[in-house]
Amino acid sequence: EDVEAMLGDGFVDISKVPPIPYTLEDLEKSKEIKEKTGVEEMLVLFVADKDGTPLTGERMSGLIQAEYEKLGLRRFQLYTLSKAWYKDEPFFTELGLKYEWKLITKQIIPGSSDKRHHYEPRDSFTHQDTQEFAIEEYAKQLDIPRDQLKRPEPFQMLYATALHLIATERLNGKGKGERILEDKYHWSDVISSKGQLVRVGIADSSGADVNSDSYDGQNFNFGVCVSRESSSKSFDT
Repeated sequence: EDVEAMLGDGFVDISKVPPIPYTLEDLEKSKEIKEKTGVEEMLVLFVADKDGTPLTGERMSGLIQAEYEKLGLRRFQLYTLSKAWYKDEPFFTELGLKYEWKLITKQIIPGSSDKRHHYEPRDSFTHQDTQEFAIEEYAKQLDIPRDQLKRPEPFQMLYATALHLIATERLNGKGKGERILEDKYHWSDVISSKGQLVRVGIADSSGADVNSDSYDGQNFNFGVCVSRESSSKSFDT
């Protein structure tokens, strides 16, 4: 229902919604994560387009903006598509979503702000100065294998951000929705055509920003959110 409130009535094909792939232990792990780190996770259902094609950033932007306007939530993205620097970028026009469930953090993880994206041997800084190191430390603290933690793609993160706002608005009442990533960016692994890594965030009522930076850049509001993969294959609800 929340997904349809974001994308339009009749958008979700219930027959294509897969089983939740997380075990009960995986889901209960979220409580431990919040207690130890203060980071909250959200269980997000991603979907494909109505005709079964991937739901691209380009396609979802128009759909979400229309529903934002109906709900009085103002802007989904900072710029209109005609002015956006990424309007012809493959990560916006081709990289799409599919039907799947993901556990995604609502906040950037501890130690990931004001850090470089990753380390390369020629760099003057060290591995400890990177977001990758922060992810490794986060995994170690929580006893989660590093390979179970992924950086969400840019429009996966914006989809999740919009869905959480709409879900909490519907649950709590008009004007009481919870905005996440209002003052931070999530820095992804997705590379723009100019060879820079795409980041998204600052998702306030003026609209979220989509930008990019070289891997060795840093800023106090650059951080990283993670999605957590299942520790087992799947179970059917």
